[in-house]
Amino acid sequence: MSDYRYLFPFEKIRPGASVIIYGAGTLGQEYLKQLLITGYCKVVAMADRNYEKYPDMAVPVISPDAIRDFGYDYIVIAIRVQIAANEIFRILHEQGVPDEKIICVFERDVESINVFAGTTSDTDDSTKQDHSSSMAILISGGLGDNIIQKRFVTEVIRFAPDISVDIFSIRNADYLRYLYSDVSNVKNVYEDLGSRYDSSCHDYGIAMAIEACRYVRIDEIKEDVLSEKYAGLLPRLKKVRAEAELEKISISTPVAVPNNIRRYRGLNAYNGFNYNDAFEINDKVVNIPITERGEAFAASLNLTDYYTVNFGTGECADPSKVAKMWRQERFEKVVSMVKESYPDMVAVQLGARDAIRLSGVDEFVLGEPMENVASVLKGAAFHLDIEGGTVHMASQIGTKCFVLFGPSVEEYYGYEGNENIKAGKCHGCYGLLPDVNRCARDMAEPECMALITPEMVFEKIDLFLRNDRR
Repeated sequence: MSDYRYLFPFEKIRPGASVIIYGAGTLGQEYLKQLLITGYCKVVAMADRNYEKYPDMAVPVISPDAIRDFGYDYIVIAIRVQIAANEIFRILHEQGVPDEKIICVFERDVESINVFAGTTSDTDDSTKQDHSSSMAILISGGLGDNIIQKRFVTEVIRFAPDISVDIFSIRNADYLRYLYSDVSNVKNVYEDLGSRYDSSCHDYGIAMAIEACRYVRIDEIKEDVLSEKYAGLLPRLKKVRAEAELEKISISTPVAVPNNIRRYRGLNAYNGFNYNDAFEINDKVVNIPITERGEAFAASLNLTDYYTVNFGTGECADPSKVAKMWRQERFEKVVSMVKESYPDMVAVQLGARDAIRLSGVDEFVLGEPMENVASVLKGAAFHLDIEGGTVHMASQIGTKCFVLFGPSVEEYYGYEGNENIKAGKCHGCYGLLPDVNRCARDMAEPECMALITPEMVFEKIDLFLRNDRR
């Protein structure tokens, strides 16, 4: 075993203790393997929000809600980076787990390790075929990242128009199947709950990992097989690999490092994937599929003049843990001001199924598949949101967005056709800390968001509805 940077936290657990491992993915499986080998302590279960998708393991894989039903001395959190830690702590506290029983150790200070080392594989026979002329792509990141990544993927395919592509997704597999439904080269989208990509990537002629909007890692190029067939693509991928090796960006590098390097070079989240002109991305254009099912859903709402608003925090259910959040009452104030001036305009809230419902909203479209959301966004007069995945989707569809920018870097993630709203002088700290959602100044309500008032936002919306919209 060569990966000691993510060793089980033996030093914090007494021998023979009973533990539940929170997180059944690659690292959780590695922890389990270490404990099965050493017998150091007893694993009574593994908890994961996607517990139903995991195959049988040596111990039960349970829902976080079932933690109360098990006896344990410690809950050991198995995550590589701190991004998700706040949300996991919140879930455990809801289950009555005291802080002293929660153990969480992130990256250890060692060198020359493989960040993506794994153990148990969740492959099936479909990934064991002959893929020597195909491409495998491991995709991670949020919904907005996935849209930006699609621009890079389609650029790669442009230089190999007949190449077959398999996508591996740590999350968002269903969303990616929809997002790439218009790209005929993409044959499969596999859920990667453990180390599926790791175990099969070297069977492919080309294999790469795309980590959010941070970096590309080239894991395989079979030049002897593909040099003649894809002569236009391979030199470009080799240049990406060389440039990436010079940058030395990895999963443990703060998000702000690669983002700011690109920003100071005059690049953004899209053309940052060019890697010193290895590719030729000169726009921010990504096709969002508009499907018959999505159009039928939007039509069933029977809406005419309406706008959309999203109030959510992605995977983190506690808004206080997300620095770019705008207070609920401020969203509600804008909704109220629009209603007062435009009483016939319907407010439609988008978001996750369990999103907090804003008062004053007329229609709720929560927990719907993204193909339905896309069609609803397409018919909206405008969309109101913080910077995030729904903004990226609406912007690609052509719906004007009023976007509240605080910690997110406007120059990196913004679209020129939107109203990107900022206030004050402190902006753009996203990703400076390991917990990317945290304000770099540790402010309970970051100044960058607190200084944006409902009146500022409504003034821009009102101007658009009275003049620009015509």
